[in-house]
Amino acid sequence: MSDFIRTALLYKYGGVYFDLDVIPLKRFSLFSNTVALESIDSVNVAVLAFEKQHLALDIQMDIQLTLVNQQFNAFCWNCVGPAALSDALKRVCDEKKLSIHSKDKCQQIDIQPSFVFYPIPYQKIPQFFRRSKSDDDIDYLVKNSSVYSIHYFHHMTMNLAVECYSPFARIAQIYCPNIYEQLIDPKEFMLTRTKTSKYLFTNLDILLFCLSISFLFILILLLAGSFLSYLPSMRIFILERLRKISISI
Repeated sequence: MSDFIRTALLYKYGGVYFDLDVIPLKRFSLFSNTVALESIDSVNVAVLAFEKQHLALDIQMDIQLTLVNQQFNAFCWNCVGPAALSDALKRVCDEKKLSIHSKDKCQQIDIQPSFVFYPIPYQKIPQFFRRSKSDDDIDYLVKNSSVYSIHYFHHMTMNLAVECYSPFARIAQIYCPNIYEQLIDPKEFMLTRTKTSKYLFTNLDILLFCLSISFLFILILLLAGSFLSYLPSMRIFILERLRKISISI
């Protein structure tokens, strides 16, 4: 359903569209009628910039309606989204295969290389959530003038923990600071900031800390129980010694 809605809204109003799993790094004001390749012959629809009533969107909606009426497959998430827009662009540009090109080629359509909007391939996206000691990953994304956004493929990463010092954690804190901090549950996360470093402790860290405290508490109880169990015998022993001493005196 989201594919139908995004296409219809862009066609009617124009503008820039982002999926919720996209982090913009720069302003998109210079883009219009712009898409980026996902693969050699297909575009991704996570980031779209179009003028209203553009021909490519009109054709895409026709393709979507045809698919729904004739051969709609609810399990084919790609059919009415990336595949439909890719097919529409091929028709508009009269091409059998999509390629990177500027606006002067066909209908003012700008097809960018994938790294502009999607610099991290989906095969490598899990590494984006893992701890990294190097700043190279961050520098490549932040300081590269050609990279405008990051798509972190929520359907692949929604169950991944955000590890301390991971590229995702550091980029989210830089570019989405307010939202990011609001989403952190203070009972589950601890965020410590200094002038030189940032530390993010995830649920796993809290769990290990709680288990350690629980183990220590149980150990103290066992030791205390053992000590208390010896008190009666110790008391009898002391009283017996005192009795013998008093008799000898």
